[in-house]
Amino acid sequence: MTSKGMGAIYTKTSEGLILRSQLSSQERQQLLERYYVPHHAALEVLVQAEISAQGFCLIIDAHSFSSKPLPHEADQNPNRPDICIGTDPFHTPQALAKAAAGAFKERGFSVAIDHPFQGTMVPMKYYQKEKRVLSVLIEVRRDLYMDEELGRQNERFPVIHSHIKSALRPISDSVFDSQRGDQSHGGK
Repeated sequence: MTSKGMGAIYTKTSEGLILRSQLSSQERQQLLERYYVPHHAALEVLVQAEISAQGFCLIIDAHSFSSKPLPHEADQNPNRPDICIGTDPFHTPQALAKAAAGAFKERGFSVAIDHPFQGTMVPMKYYQKEKRVLSVLIEVRRDLYMDEELGRQNERFPVIHSHIKSALRPISDSVFDSQRGDQSHGGK
């Protein structure tokens, strides 16, 4: 995304227009130190606290996406699901991806795994190193709950909000059940 001007510090809009002038390396470093580094350091602390308390940590990386592909997106397929579940081969066990997809399908949503987006957030300290850090991306198509032109909630917002909130319980329950089962059998 950095090559498209949409890395840690955006220099272009989602339409590819210039958002800001190119940053000097010093300006870039100052912005990273002011915003990016503290955010990720705080996330690392929370992840470690969950590992210490529970023996594992589940990260639900939640976002929304446009109903139509934006110019910067790699996947330009106009057929977009209501919900995209993004995975990471190391941090998203198949059972977690399946539980997430099933929870939304049960609520009437169309669901795709790794389409139009893939991957999920994991702090670099744990990335590809710590199996006890589980992560799944949940992307919600914006037109389900808002008028994308006006940027305002639509009349379906309360219902969509309720469905999303209720889908989180079976997702987290599936992880807690599997992790408790692993721990009772001596695994991690």
